[in-house]
Amino acid sequence: MKKISFFLFITTLIFAPLAFGSVETWSIAIVQLLICITALLYFSHLRINSSSFLKVPGIFPLLLLLGFMLLQLLPLPTSLVRIMAPDIFQAYAPLLSLDHGNNWIPLTVNQKATLLEFLRISCYSLFYILTVQMLREGETLRKTVKVVVWLAIGIAFLAIIQKFSSPHAIYWFRPTPANSGTVGPWIYHNHYAGFMEMLCPLALALFLFHRPNVHYRESLRAKVVSLFSMPGSNLHFFLGFGVILIMVSVFIALSRGGMIAITLGLLFLPCS
Repeated sequence: MKKISFFLFITTLIFAPLAFGSVETWSIAIVQLLICITALLYFSHLRINSSSFLKVPGIFPLLLLLGFMLLQLLPLPTSLVRIMAPDIFQAYAPLLSLDHGNNWIPLTVNQKATLLEFLRISCYSLFYILTVQMLREGETLRKTVKVVVWLAIGIAFLAIIQKFSSPHAIYWFRPTPANSGTVGPWIYHNHYAGFMEMLCPLALALFLFHRPNVHYRESLRAKVVSLFSMPGSNLHFFLGFGVILIMVSVFIALSRGGMIAITLGLLFLPCS
């Protein structure tokens, strides 16, 4: 169960960005289904093995957010809604005038959209709880970081090639609206930049983690030879090339906020 749940966890991390950023109904539904199945398998494994449940940072404000979203769906007395949300009350006023017996209305004018957003945020919150629980071990944490870093490098390479060869079609076959700023699997370039600016510091950290140990008392020639001949040097240089690819792809995306954020993230990483 544990291996299957971890496989589904990794599958969710890979599928979500590749499925056009998971912004469409079908992709959101698949992501939510994967999260629910993963949680069911993992927490049933926890119960069987009586493992301790780790404390989740920030769980209280997260539950408050979900509670507030759920509160908007509950019918409340019209007198209370008039005090809490006068604009909502005014939106329901024409309906209330037609149905004098209806004294209960919700705090939202679009109950379907609010319910769908509540389910979406609830699934993402569940995935956050799963992340805290599943990455408690160093080995699973290292595997997950490697997977998302290689995924980011692969998407960055894809985005650069696609930007110059097919700027108006995702994966070279799906057309997008004009002037949409398509980059990689995302229709909107700022969404792509937001994804990359989160993962670029992880790629840089992995690059620094795998750097070879060079003896600084040796001559420059000996340092260069040992740097290129030591085990793990190829991985170190490839990760460095991957960091450059990610940064270049963000700048090619022409997202000003992404450029600033990724630069500040890399500047503050050594200080953390």
